[in-house]
Amino acid sequence: MIELELVVAETDLNKELKAFLERTCPRSELLPDAWRRADPQSGWMVVRGSNRLEGACSFILLEEMGRIDLICTSQTPSRAALLDSALKRTRTAGKRRLVVAGVDSRWLDMRRFLEQRGLRPVNDYIKMEYTGAPLPRVQLPPGYKSRTYRPGDEAGWARCINRAYETERDKANWTAQKVMKSFVGSPSFMPDGCFFVTKDEEIVGACMAWRELSEGPRRGRLHWLGVDPEHRGKGIGKFLAVRVVEYLLSHGLDSIYLVTSYTYTKAIPLYKSIGFVETPRILDYYFDLDSPTSSR
Repeated sequence: MIELELVVAETDLNKELKAFLERTCPRSELLPDAWRRADPQSGWMVVRGSNRLEGACSFILLEEMGRIDLICTSQTPSRAALLDSALKRTRTAGKRRLVVAGVDSRWLDMRRFLEQRGLRPVNDYIKMEYTGAPLPRVQLPPGYKSRTYRPGDEAGWARCINRAYETERDKANWTAQKVMKSFVGSPSFMPDGCFFVTKDEEIVGACMAWRELSEGPRRGRLHWLGVDPEHRGKGIGKFLAVRVVEYLLSHGLDSIYLVTSYTYTKAIPLYKSIGFVETPRILDYYFDLDSPTSSR
């Protein structure tokens, strides 16, 4: 039986708790030492078993939310007990959201645990860097063709983006005018590095090489990869991504990155397969207590 005890925060953590944090919490060069991560006003919930600490969790109630700055335990039952207690306290206090702050993106076990419990990253983008790995050979299936941008493609390009991101309102609002202003009219745009895949002359996939001028003369970006849902599963996305990287490398832009999202579960393995790796970063996870699916 797990026993939960709330320890009121003090100026200095007691020796037992500090020693537990030092011994148990994963280390990260992106974050301060474990006992320094929590708000000084936080309380500490701890899990005790057999007269010793099994887990610890900093917790504070803020104006609109409860916040955990640290969950430190390697035992899933202890994590679940601490998280459930924080959710209960947050709900009882009438707050709308619980946030678990400061999760290193490389802590896959913690991320998996939080996602299985219904939490989602607030800042859910991923920055990935190209490692210089050899690129795979790619080809299109029969009936598909590849070409680069031509003036007049703006409407077809916008239609392809809207189809590719049709489930995301903030990304599926492209028009020919917006494509012209945001992409074609930018000094970072490289017309012969903007690749399309077509079927019966219709653009069904797109991706562009982007010169990231603010980050130096050799900095390039794989930008806005999108494939029409009706044409996915045929290797079109991988074909486009490889063509863009090849183009950037051939033009001396050998420091290459991209930005994607954790919600694009099929895109991340694709990028990894052609030599991109995730840049370590810090995530905040949230749980909306007033959402229809919230039952805890």
